[in-house]
Amino acid sequence: MKLSEIRGSGPNPELFGVPATVVIDSKDAINVQNFGAKGDGQTNDTAAIQAAVDVAVAGSGKVLVPDGVYMVDALQAVRLRSGVVFQMESGAILQAIPNSSRFSAVLAIENVNNVTVLGGTIRGERKLHSGKKGEWGMGVQINGSRNILIQGTAANDCWGDGFYIGTETFVGPNAWMELFGVPENIRLIDIRANNNRRQGISLIAGINVEILRPILTNTNGTAPAAGLDIETNRNTDFLENIVVSDAFTANNQGSGITLNTERLQGTDRPISIKIINHRDEGSNRGFFTGGRGIIPGSILIDSPQWIESKQNALAILIHDYRSFFIDVCNPQIYNANRKGSKVPTTGATIAVYNFDGDEEGDGIGNIRISAPFITETEDPRKTVRGIYAWDVSGRPLQNFIITAPAYLAQIGFDESLKQYIKSSQP
Repeated sequence: MKLSEIRGSGPNPELFGVPATVVIDSKDAINVQNFGAKGDGQTNDTAAIQAAVDVAVAGSGKVLVPDGVYMVDALQAVRLRSGVVFQMESGAILQAIPNSSRFSAVLAIENVNNVTVLGGTIRGERKLHSGKKGEWGMGVQINGSRNILIQGTAANDCWGDGFYIGTETFVGPNAWMELFGVPENIRLIDIRANNNRRQGISLIAGINVEILRPILTNTNGTAPAAGLDIETNRNTDFLENIVVSDAFTANNQGSGITLNTERLQGTDRPISIKIINHRDEGSNRGFFTGGRGIIPGSILIDSPQWIESKQNALAILIHDYRSFFIDVCNPQIYNANRKGSKVPTTGATIAVYNFDGDEEGDGIGNIRISAPFITETEDPRKTVRGIYAWDVSGRPLQNFIITAPAYLAQIGFDESLKQYIKSSQP
């Protein structure tokens, strides 16, 4: 198969950031315009929208935001309440009013239950942001809440993240200081996040979180700058029964998906993460994970496609062999290392390594890479190696297995990997 055919099978780039079609039920819904919201792109509609939300709780629970551009004070946020179905028509935009604050959010879902958000676009103010500090200007923040569904909504151009799922607040006088419980039963379906400054989605903590068919593109500005960043803030955060399915990430300054578990050191609660059918095109890395410490649990990465990564398609750093099991199944990798790095830590298609001189722990490993398909369509090739595996002082990796590797287009086989091959194919 030609690379052009592979690329053509992904989502249409013209649809990046455009909200998916969802069914809006306007019957018995509270229309925000009946409370004075103008949607004219000039009027501050925060109070009017909040009034509609507050009234809806006592009635049908449904709020309708018709097409229009509704200016929102992200230092206050529109705060959804338990039992509310917040419906935005396809042309409805909640636009953050420019500010200089390190902390803000357009839509806040804090310490509530049974909330649904459908359709529409949340648009941040990164282009007109007048401050230079901070990275916590959120489109949608979900903290300490349960039974939350967001479907068909886009969150673009934010000073921080498009979507944030965690335990901290980012609006009001207690921004960043107030902690909530771990979010539970959270579903993001067909959401989009484009041109956000820090992350498309930050998943800081969650129990029973499903992220289905997200499109996360063009994150840039401040690290980690990932499409999806799974990264806890403290060891009391939980990452349990996390499922990310059919994610499409592209052109992110950082990785398509990043997993950083270093702040979980000391936890006795196992992480449980499944990432199924992830596809990345042109991000710095397709998938990156790293972090010291011994954290119980497992992560499954099943059937990813990583295409034209600027560095590695997959990088696993400093992963203690006693820490959670990393299982990478059937990865298909095309044309990694487009930056042309000459060193294997960044130029190999798959890199599993420790830092030179960092001998903390007894070794790295507890990783299985099954049936990797690695190819390059360009000549001369830019890929330094197919798979690179190295621990400090030349000690072998432990519990590290590669099964049935397929290297095509002159990438070749690294003889130093023989000790890790369980079986191979011609």
